[in-house]
Amino acid sequence: MILIESNNNFVAKIFASLFEQRKLFVTLDKSSNHFFNLKLNIESNILKIVHAEKNFIFKLPTTFDHIFADIYDYLSISNIQFSSLKYNPIVQSIIFSKNKIYLGAIHNSIIKNLILNSELGFDKVVLYRIIWPNDKDIQLNKLDTHMTNLKNKLKEINLNVQFVTSSGKVQLIIN
Repeated sequence: MILIESNNNFVAKIFASLFEQRKLFVTLDKSSNHFFNLKLNIESNILKIVHAEKNFIFKLPTTFDHIFADIYDYLSISNIQFSSLKYNPIVQSIIFSKNKIYLGAIHNSIIKNLILNSELGFDKVVLYRIIWPNDKDIQLNKLDTHMTNLKNKLKEINLNVQFVTSSGKVQLIIN
């Protein structure tokens, strides 16, 4: 999840829509959990995008493809440290003890939401709805199967995890 902030609400909404079209999930809500924060400022004929200590400066007019390529390239090498692993939600990878594994879309969605909500856990029904929004009936055993498959996949890089469920909320525990 990427938080987009701007000195121009219209620009923030447009960028959020364009990023989502490219399958990068964004929010404009500062209270939402997020991995990355992009601050967009337009001054005269300059677009400045700031992430942590990295500044991107684009002379306007420019194409969104150019902006997206620069931002994507940067974020795709920016890992999130979580416990003893490094996670990259953009390229859907996990690094543990110098071993790297790539995740499929469903496994990435599970890990992403559990890391984003690591303190309180994440509601399993909500997680199910995120992964399978068109299912009419919720079958939590389907989610449990994918979580077990993810757990086994992570064992390939010697990463032992547990998924602990309490009061309908699941948490990721790294052993």
